[in-house]
Amino acid sequence: MSRDSQAYYLYGRPAGSQSIGGMLARAVALVGGVIGFGVAVFLGAIFLAALVGFMIIVAGGVMARAWWLRRQALQQASETGDLDAEYTVVYEEEVRR
Repeated sequence: MSRDSQAYYLYGRPAGSQSIGGMLARAVALVGGVIGFGVAVFLGAIFLAALVGFMIIVAGGVMARAWWLRRQALQQASETGDLDAEYTVVYEEEVRR
């Protein structure tokens, strides 16, 4: 395969020829790509901020629930007193070898 046929196969035109339409298309594609990338970064930042905000709200709810349950448990323990129970201490004998 010759150099000209390779260029035509790859780029759709003979080697060494650049048309105005090709340069204009490249410039428009570059500008469009930069704008598209900027929009994608902006939207990604918005979604990331929303996700972090949602996680903070959920964590606050979980912490408030844990605080409330602990408060109720401590209040119930103070009303009923300490736990009383009977127990037996078991000593293990040392094993002689």
